[in-house]
Amino acid sequence: VTWNVHPGNGSENGWTCAYDNHDHTYTDFYSIHSGTKGAKNFRCGVALHNEGPGTIYNMTYRNIYIEDPAEHGIFIGLHRRYSDVLGHIHDVSFSNVHILKRPPLGCAVRGYNEDHIVENVTFTDFYIEGVKIKSLEDELFVSAKYPSRYYTNVQFK
Repeated sequence: VTWNVHPGNGSENGWTCAYDNHDHTYTDFYSIHSGTKGAKNFRCGVALHNEGPGTIYNMTYRNIYIEDPAEHGIFIGLHRRYSDVLGHIHDVSFSNVHILKRPPLGCAVRGYNEDHIVENVTFTDFYIEGVKIKSLEDELFVSAKYPSRYYTNVQFK
């Protein structure tokens, strides 16, 4: 169970990921609150952020509940601020995810460019406010501020 205000993520893997981060499973996770309103960061209930040369892969999230995301619900993204070399994110699965309150900034799957994409992400039984999400373009999922881009093989089941 987490309650986070500043820096704001309920759960985060990566950020300045200097080395590979892989083969982790998170189960029965409950994020009561994440982020601060009006912040200019990528704060969320569950984050996979990579701003370094490492690769994030083989990550599994099961039975995830996000109650009050002040910014994003889930954000999977490659960013470039601190490193000249950028890694990758691939082979990530989410199952039985419930975001109880619509995230004001939605959710996102964002690669950095055509050479640094997010790939092979599966969402199984993913709900926002009780509505099953079926695609990245679903109105409840979409982030107007940070739309999903530079990804391949993202599936909703």
